[in-house]
Amino acid sequence: MDLVFAAWGTHPLWKATDAMVERAYPAFMNHDATANRCFPLMYRMYPEWQQLALDGDRPVGFFNSAPLPFTGSDADLPQEGWDWAIDLATRRTVVDPTLACGIQIVIDPELHGRGYARSLVAQMKANAAAMGCTRLYVPIRPTRKSEFPHESMADYARRIRDDGQPFDPWLRVHVSLGAHVLHPCERAMVIEGSIDEWKQWSGVSLSGDGRHIVTGALGPVTVDGDRVTYVEPNLWLRHDL
Repeated sequence: MDLVFAAWGTHPLWKATDAMVERAYPAFMNHDATANRCFPLMYRMYPEWQQLALDGDRPVGFFNSAPLPFTGSDADLPQEGWDWAIDLATRRTVVDPTLACGIQIVIDPELHGRGYARSLVAQMKANAAAMGCTRLYVPIRPTRKSEFPHESMADYARRIRDDGQPFDPWLRVHVSLGAHVLHPCERAMVIEGSIDEWKQWSGVSLSGDGRHIVTGALGPVTVDGDRVTYVEPNLWLRHDL
């Protein structure tokens, strides 16, 4: 598959990515405070690390990545995962990076199953390597984890198919391209809002304190009075470049 990749701001069809995000994620995912603060900075600080994938004249997906000023070992990667990575990357411009983080890959949901996922992961790795990095860390959001909201991320990551491959399609793509599965990051994202806000975001009326299941969430949300908190677990992977 011969895709063309365009860095942020270099192609007019980048505007199509907003609609991709709306179709790809549950609405509540757009209300992570750390992401909303850091994403504009990331695009401005690291435009060449954000790339749009085009199949001919059609935008099919995009990826966000960033250099990561991290000096610890795999075991030191924190539970805060995704939020931690984008916050750390945007505190100051990283010069001559050796480590990178894959923030997200979004593929137009209408085009799933056509092999674009492998191409975008491969390009994200190649781009980080071209920037001088030797490792790419990725806190992934497993595709089918929302079907098992009460199962721990560690247990879910151990699910395998009859052929011995990971059960989760997104994890399977990464592993097939050389990723090492490290450990869960249990607080990768934290999304908070009022009961009324969550009704707008999810279409569900949440009543009564305690844990509730919301479609698209990887685990339960917690209601405490008028406040709703969703703490999303992800899974740390490492690609050697």
